[in-house]
Amino acid sequence: MSSGIVSTTVTSVTELFGTLSARIPARVFIAHAGRQGDSGALIRDEAGNGVGIYTDRFVDIAGREQGMGMHLAQIVDTMKLTLYNF
Repeated sequence: MSSGIVSTTVTSVTELFGTLSARIPARVFIAHAGRQGDSGALIRDEAGNGVGIYTDRFVDIAGREQGMGMHLAQIVDTMKLTLYNF
């Protein structure tokens, strides 16, 4: 079952090194993980713009559970997508 809207904060975005190549995976990290079934959900910034696609939760070395997703710009580039704002 999905959790609906999860209010959280983007805590980090991996360095893109000037490329969107899928050979260098780009991740978006968020302070709070979603629930089982949330994979594929859109991660949005405060303005409502998509910044990533939620993939999973993880526990950092301090024992905190966080969430992560794939960087949306890399997905768009790799899959040759056109995004529309509704």
